Amino acid sequence: MSMPRWMLVPFLALPLGCGSPSAGTDDTSTAVEVEVGCSTDPRGLSPLVGASVASLDGTVRVTVESVDPSVPVRGNNFWVVQVADAAGTPLEGATISIQPFMPDHGHGSPSPASAESLAGGRYKLSPLNFSMPGLWEVRLGITPAGGAKATVTLGACVIG
Repeated sequence: MSMPRWMLVPFLALPLGCGSPSAGTDDTSTAVEVEVGCSTDPRGLSPLVGASVASLDGTVRVTVESVDPSVPVRGNNFWVVQVADAAGTPLEGATISIQPFMPDHGHGSPSPASAESLAGGRYKLSPLNFSMPGLWEVRLGITPAGGAKATVTLGACVIG
């Protein structure tokens, strides 16, 4: 017994996984769809380089200085951020925890990231492993030397 054609149509439109390309599509078409889908999402910082976000309590401010590659992509990414207090004084020697997280899908990155302290309150975040395209949050838990922990969330639209 064969299934009528009209019954197959709804199943062809269903995604096959958590944002992964369907069988028979290439990564380029998926990246374009996702980029268009999250590039205007207000949770993502645009442009990312130069964006500055304060913690909810206002005690810490993080400014994105550079991203490598120049646009966040699926796979490993490397960011340099400037961390400062509310007065704009760079925070050197802070402890930073990093949690890349995909809020719309409810999962994190498959691998851990770390913060390497550079001069002048700058930190290299690496590797930020975005396992798939879409909107990601990079949640930073920042504890200044002798201070209380503050949380800063940086949103990014990741392409294929």
